[in-house]
Amino acid sequence: AQKVFHSWPTPIVVAPWVLGRQLPYPGASIERDFDRLGDPPHPVAFAYRLWDRMPYDRPSYDLVSVFYPPRANLGYFTETDWGRVQVDDKGYTTFESTPEGNARILSATPEQQARVLEAFVGLATQRRDTR
Repeated sequence: AQKVFHSWPTPIVVAPWVLGRQLPYPGASIERDFDRLGDPPHPVAFAYRLWDRMPYDRPSYDLVSVFYPPRANLGYFTETDWGRVQVDDKGYTTFESTPEGNARILSATPEQQARVLEAFVGLATQRRDTR
C-alpha cells in the first residue's frame, strides 16, 4: 500500500472503510427482491443466509468501488481536494491535502447516502427481459 499510494501513475480515488459502513445494503431487499427458495437459489441471497441470520444489512464496501467510477460527476459522493495518502509501517493511513497530491477521499452526506442506497437497490434488483 505504501508503494501504491506513493508512486501510482494515475489519480487515485479512495473509498474508505467507513463509507462502506455508512452504506449498508438492506437485508430487506435481499429477502424481498432475490429468490428466497429458487432452484437453484439466487447466489446473493444464498451467500447472505450463509454469512448471518437474515435479515441484516451488510456494509457495501465493494459496491461503492464499482458504483463510483461511471458516476463520478453525478453528485452521489463528496470528494476531498487533492492530497496524498501516507501509509505507516503498521498500515494506518493519513491524508494530507496538497494540490500536488494524486488522491482524493470519498465521503457522503446523509442525503447522498440515501440516494446511493436507493441506486444500489435499484441497480441490484433490475430485471432484464431475456427474450
